[in-house]
This record gives sequence, C-alpha cells and structure tokens, in this order.
Amino acid sequence: MNLQEQVIWSIKEERARQDKKWGSQCHLSPYTWMTTLMEEVCKAARLSLEGDSVGYSDELVQVAAVAIAALESHYAQEPAIVEDESPDASHPVEGGEMAIKYLEKSACSSAGHLPDSCAMCLLLDDDVVS
Repeated sequence: MNLQEQVIWSIKEERARQDKKWGSQCHLSPYTWMTTLMEEVCKAARLSLEGDSVGYSDELVQVAAVAIAALESHYAQEPAIVEDESPDASHPVEGGEMAIKYLEKSACSSAGHLPDSCAMCLLLDDDVVS
C-alpha cells in the first residue's frame, strides 16, 4: 500500500468511526458542518504549533473525514448539485473569501477558542468579524 492509499484508508476508518459514534448526520446544516470542520482545523493548527506531530496527523485525518461527511450531507440534501455540469458550477461565489473568514472566526468563537490563543484565529484578519 503506498502512502496515498494509507492516508485514504485512515480517512475511511475515521469516517466509519464517526458514523458508528454519531450515526447518520446527513440532516445537518452547512453552518453546523463548517463550525465542526473549523473546530477540527483549529485543533490541528494548535497541535502543529505545539510540535505534536502525532496529534497533528491524527487531527488532519479527522479534518478530512469531517469534510467528507459534510460533502456527503450536502449531496444528500442537494442531489441536483451532484449532477450539475454547467460551466459555471465550479466558479467561486463573489465575496467567498470574506464568507470563509467569517465562518472561520465564528467557528473558533463557537468552539470557545480565545482569539489570542487559537492558531486559526491568529491567522485571520481581525477586521473581518468584530
């Protein structure tokens, strides 16, 4: 098994663990998924800054698995998106960067992270969300 296959296998194992623990989560909103995903990203960033390479890699697997679960949920709720082959289907929404920064700040805040101690918060512009 090559490295990429090992990584994908780890992510599949984590998805199975999540499904066993939480059951189907296909009903969750995009906001809930993004909050959960950003919480996991913040944990990975913190572990990276702390030099915990094992924890960091474990957290990245969780980040990937949560992102996949979010996409599964999105496709389950919006089947037309899966089939959308229009030429503009992959174009980013105008202002998307600001929306992403808002969600990142909101996720960190919702997770109880302090802006001066969360690696993700430190990377974001302070003027995005007051």
